[in-house]
Amino acid sequence: MYAGTNKQTFKNPEGALKVKNSLTDWVFFVARRVLGVGNKKSRKILQAYTLDREGALKGFLQQQTGDAVTWIGHATFFIKVGKTHILTDPFFSNTAGKWVFGPKRYNRPTININDLPQLDIILCSHNHYDHLDIKSLKRIKKKFGAQVQVFCPLGLARYFQQCGFEKVQEMQWNEKVDYQAVAIHCLPAIHQSGRSLFDKNKTGWCSFGIRSRNFGIYFSGDTAYHPTVFKQIKTDWGNCDLAIVGIGAYKPKRLLEQHHTNPEQAVQIASDINAKNIIGMHWGTLNLSDEPADEPIKRLTEVAQTNSWRSNAVWLMKLGETRVLQKDTLAPPAMLDE
Repeated sequence: MYAGTNKQTFKNPEGALKVKNSLTDWVFFVARRVLGVGNKKSRKILQAYTLDREGALKGFLQQQTGDAVTWIGHATFFIKVGKTHILTDPFFSNTAGKWVFGPKRYNRPTININDLPQLDIILCSHNHYDHLDIKSLKRIKKKFGAQVQVFCPLGLARYFQQCGFEKVQEMQWNEKVDYQAVAIHCLPAIHQSGRSLFDKNKTGWCSFGIRSRNFGIYFSGDTAYHPTVFKQIKTDWGNCDLAIVGIGAYKPKRLLEQHHTNPEQAVQIASDINAKNIIGMHWGTLNLSDEPADEPIKRLTEVAQTNSWRSNAVWLMKLGETRVLQKDTLAPPAMLDE
């Protein structure tokens, strides 16, 4: 199902939503992000959803001996399974854009690059500035060296090579690579790529499946919903213990619904792939859209209850929080309470 290339332009699968928006709509939308409209109010709201540095570090260090997942912010997770340490879409900067232009971070991350004890794998889902951040990558390379293994979609290797990484492997949809004791699966996503006005969809995008001896973890990257793609992932990829899915950056709908999922769609993705548990990401970190800063997590809670998910199957993680991964702490596959 991978889009392939047509004159080196990547495409979403058939059936993906396509909406044409005017340049004026986008100019006003982007201007609000760059100017930081609403940032001060959002920072105050997000205090209730953010661990302070002391609390974040305490939880992070306590879980270093076992399997665990840490939400650093946005789509950046530090995942430890066995002896393998994985970082998804590393973004530690204050601005998502070139130089100082772009959406601003609400609060600095409470877990920093220098706090990470080890790093074996970087997973990068696409080349947008809030998912592929050159400043963060250079800092990571400086701390951990050039031998960190990078997995990314087609066309992205050059970004990592320019930062000094030597082990970079591009992947296409439904490709699997074994590394150490984990299998990395490159899976479909419904999105786009580009870092300027002149390179739209010239590189690929994807989601990832991480399969260890004990767990199957799905990381959606950025994606919109699709009526068949995620059901097919369930068939092709198999058992999923934990789905990490975007729940933010969905308003205004006319601009963003073809690129991102709202909380209701995120829960539907988790159901489509038969995930036992769900974490909502892609909210509370950057000023990317018009919904209130805490609306995504509130809606996630409501929709999960409406769809009869067990309360312990919806991981309402705070920014900087670490959760242990154990078979007895993961909810069973059945969604309905007995």
